[in-house]
Amino acid sequence: MYLAWHVTIGEGEIACHLPLNRWGWHAGSHSRRWFGAEFAQPTGDDPITDLQVQTFCWWWRNVVRKRWPGVPDHFLGHSEVRQGINAGKTDPYTVGSPEMDNLRRRILSLVNGG
Repeated sequence: MYLAWHVTIGEGEIACHLPLNRWGWHAGSHSRRWFGAEFAQPTGDDPITDLQVQTFCWWWRNVVRKRWPGVPDHFLGHSEVRQGINAGKTDPYTVGSPEMDNLRRRILSLVNGG
């Protein structure tokens, strides 16, 4: 098992770490069902920009959905999965934060309508 995630998302940049037919171990037991993407964010206090969200949504629509057309639009932060909660993860935002809910709304609006 690789200790990795699929992509890191920057502003108009995508760094691919694993192909979509390989599984990392980024989210513990969830890793075999979900894809792992991280937003390049120096600290939790730094915002995830609109361009990063646009870049992620491009990847989701044009890469992930092309390879896995039935993949659900279910976006959790590392801090929201059991392994992340147990490890005290705060990325991209702390569990239960309004910032995570806002990020999810931003992603869903572009994935489904943009």
